[in-house]
Amino acid sequence: MESAKQKISIFPDVKSIYKRRKALKWSQHFLAGKADITQSMINKIENGKISPSYDIVKRIFDELTKGEHTTETQAKDLMNRQPVGLQMDDSVDTAVKKMHSNSFSQLIVYKGEHIVGSISEGRLVEAIADDSVKDLKTGKIADIMEGLFPQIDEETPASIIASILTRSSAVLLTKGNKVTGIMTKADLLRSYGKK
Repeated sequence: MESAKQKISIFPDVKSIYKRRKALKWSQHFLAGKADITQSMINKIENGKISPSYDIVKRIFDELTKGEHTTETQAKDLMNRQPVGLQMDDSVDTAVKKMHSNSFSQLIVYKGEHIVGSISEGRLVEAIADDSVKDLKTGKIADIMEGLFPQIDEETPASIIASILTRSSAVLLTKGNKVTGIMTKADLLRSYGKK
C-alpha cells in the first residue's frame, strides 16, 4: 500500500504553490477558499512550516491547475477603481446632480471615510413620488439612503459577480479589509460587449 509521502510525490513540489498562485494573481485567501481550507494553512504550506496531507495538496493543485487553464475574467479587471459617493448629510439635490453629471445610477454613501449605505436613482424617484422628500435642496441623503452594497473579493470571477448583480445594482470589491472599487451591472455588460 502506498504511503502518504509516496502519493504526494505524484504532484509538483509544494514549494511551487507560491509561484503558481502568484502567476494567477490569486491571494492566499482566494486559493484557500477555492480549495476549502484556511488561509493560515496556505501560508504555513508556502512557508514550509507544515507538511500537508495528500488530500489538501490534491485540492490545492487541482484548483491551481483549473485556474491556469481558465481565462475567466476577474472582477478587478472590470471594476471602477474610483467609486463616486457622497456624504450622508449631503442634500438629495447633490445626489441627483452627481448621478446626472457622471451618468451613474447609484452612489456610495459615506459618513466621513466609512461607507454606510447607498443611494440609487430608483430610490430617489420613489422618495420624490411618495413625497418623503419635500425639498430636494434641504432633504438629506441620510433620510432616504439604502443599505450597503454586497462586498466581495476583487479576485472573484466575473461570472460569480454576475449572479450577485441579479439581486443588487452594484458590488463593492475589496482586497483584505479595504474597498478597492465598485462594479455595476453596466460595468459587467460593457465587458461582455467588448468580447
